[in-house]
Amino acid sequence: MEMFRLPKRIESLIPREGKEQRGFGRMRVDEVRCSLGRLLDLSMSGCQIRRSSAPKKGEMHAPRCFWIETPTGGRLEVRGTLVRHAHAGFRKHELGYAFTDLTTEQRETLCEIARCSIRFEMGFGDRAA
Repeated sequence: MEMFRLPKRIESLIPREGKEQRGFGRMRVDEVRCSLGRLLDLSMSGCQIRRSSAPKKGEMHAPRCFWIETPTGGRLEVRGTLVRHAHAGFRKHELGYAFTDLTTEQRETLCEIARCSIRFEMGFGDRAA
C-alpha cells in the first residue's frame, strides 16, 4: 500500500533541510507576469526570472524594486537582490533574486499566488478563483 504523497508542486513549498542554499523550496509558476521578465519559479525567499538582456554592470547584489502579478490582476511590489545570473541561450538570461524585507502581507500574497498557480495547474478553475 502506497502512502499518500503531496503533489510535487506543493512539496516544493515546504522548507528544505541540509545544504540547500534556499530557505524554502521553489515552485514553478506559469503565466505569472513580472516587471523584470518572465517569472519561472517562486519561493518565499526569492524568484527566478528569464529575460532577453543580461544584467547591467553593478546590478548584481544591488537591491531593486519590482512587481509580480497577483491572482486578482493586481501587482505585488517586492524588493529583491540579484544573487544569480546564468546565460541560458541566445538572448536568454536567467536571473535569481532573493527577496529582502518582506512584510507579513507580502508573504501572504506570495502564498496566494502559489495556491492559485497550483489550482490552475491541477485544473480547478481560473487563477482568480
